[in-house]
Formats: sequence, C-alpha cells, structure tokens
Amino acid sequence: MTQKDGERCSSAAAYITPVLDRSNLTVETEAKVTSVRFDGDRAVGVEYEHDGTTRTAEAREEVILSAGAINSPQLLMLSGIGPADHLQDHGIEVRADRPGVGRNLQDHLKLGVVYEQTDGQPAPAPTSNVVETGCFVRTDDDLPAPDLQFHNAPVYLLEHGLGAPDDDRTFFTMMPTQIRPESSGTVRLASGDPHDSPVIDPEYLSADSDIEPLVEGVKLAREIADTEALAPYCGSEVHPGSDVTSDEEIREFVRKHASTVYHPVGTCKMGDDEMAVVDDTLRVRGVNGLRVVDASVMPRIVGGNTNAPTIAIAEKAADLLTV
Repeated sequence: MTQKDGERCSSAAAYITPVLDRSNLTVETEAKVTSVRFDGDRAVGVEYEHDGTTRTAEAREEVILSAGAINSPQLLMLSGIGPADHLQDHGIEVRADRPGVGRNLQDHLKLGVVYEQTDGQPAPAPTSNVVETGCFVRTDDDLPAPDLQFHNAPVYLLEHGLGAPDDDRTFFTMMPTQIRPESSGTVRLASGDPHDSPVIDPEYLSADSDIEPLVEGVKLAREIADTEALAPYCGSEVHPGSDVTSDEEIREFVRKHASTVYHPVGTCKMGDDEMAVVDDTLRVRGVNGLRVVDASVMPRIVGGNTNAPTIAIAEKAADLLTV
C-alpha cells in the first residue's frame, strides 16, 4: 500500500492536489487526448477533446505521455509511432517504425481461494484497505526470489468480487498471485479512430511455466486455512471447493478463474534493442521532444505491486527533466 496517515494515498492526492494553485499548472479532467502533434520529427503538443470541442496544448520543451500501459502505446500508434505494417493497415501515416510499441504486455495473474467465515468481524472495518495482509513465497526453495505473492482479504473476491452469494454469509479470500510471468501479450489498435478502444490480448498462461506457481498457491492457501490459528474462523471451502483435489483439477480451476490483479506494464519498454520504445532517459526512439513516463516503460514486470515502482519512475523522470 502507498499510504499517508493511515489512509491509502494516490499519486493525485500526493502530488497534484497540494499544488493545484500553482500558476504554471493547469489540470483539465474529463479530457481525452487523441494524438500527439508534431512539427517534422519533433513533438510540439497534443490534441485533445474537452467539453465537446477539440483543443490543442502546445509544448515549449517536451511532451510527456503518462497514459499507462494500455493507452500510451495506443496514443503512440495513433500518432504514427509503432509497427509500420500495423499502422498502415489502419491508414495511419508512419512517423517512426517502432515494432515494440504495444508488445511485451505483462501482468500479474491472481486466483481467489475463498472460504466461508464462521466467526470474527462480519464485514471489513470502515478503515480497511480490503487487502489487509499479504506475503511473498517461493514455490521452490532453489528459486532466487519469490514467485508468488499472496493478497488476503476479509471479503468474497473471486471474479473481482462479482457474483458473491446473495445471503448473510461472510467470507475471506486468499489470493495467490503469479509475480514472475513468462507470458506476454499485445495492445493493438482496433482502428485509426481514437474513440475506439484498443484491442488487448494479454495471452495469459501462454507460457506453460506460468500455471504451476498458481497450482502450488492453491495448495498453500489450503495449508494456511488448515492451521490452528485460523480454525476458529475458517468454515467450508467455497472455491475451488472440496471436489477439486488433483493437480489437473486445480489447473483447470486456474485456467477458468485466474484474472488480472491490475498490474499491466511493458508496452513501451525501455532498452537499446530493436524492440525498445524508449531509451534510458525515457525518450521515445525515432522522434524528438517526446517521453513516456508510466508503467509501460518497464522492460520486465516487477515482482510485486506496480504502483509504488511507477511512482519511482515518475520521480526519476522529474529529475531528468530538471537537469
């Protein structure tokens, strides 16, 4: 958690709200950027829509994209920076052929192991951050670092909390999360229209090695549920359920129910190879005056939550911009 004074603290609350009165800062919400504007090969601003009108914001120095691992590659491609053949397929003039834009999409995949709660507080306290405990685990003692992270919550969290039984029962969920995925996917344009959502294919579990840590995570969750410490609170296993016992049955449960933990990264990765989108100062390769500053620049997903590392990237970018 990123917290202040016992409450979760977003980057907006920490960095923007305290300086809203600065004369050199203008914040416009409900505004949709549709493209980066160029003069030759130099980014000079962005075009965006606000209150039903199309507007432009000019840049005296640089344009910074911070639209995240889904929308930053979308904006680059809409602006002519991306895989040339893909852009041409959508009638977009190629400004810089960068085949790595929209590739290397990585994410953490989680799974809910849900138990009925038989005692204790009937609902999360008003001050709960919902995910109240966690841990990092090696599924193999020879691994150099943990490959599982557990997020644990005093609520029903299968399928993102949707579809919980509509009755008076209470539940708790242990969520093993695969934090070293080998699978990677893509973000592609549906069309050259910025109003069309991009096509996202995370290709979860496309690498065979990604499923086994989650299988082991289900087994470990069951071991934890069977401890003496949880005995007063732990009722029947709701998901996967007592009828799911063999490794293959657990694998099938993983394939059916595993889902994102909302950590997409990597689609504008930093590096110096042909698939790199930004250099080590976050400048977009092939053009001038344009940087990307968000989780999309991570070449490899971190082995844990992505919020604080993304803030660290932004802190470093702020240093780069002032030197």
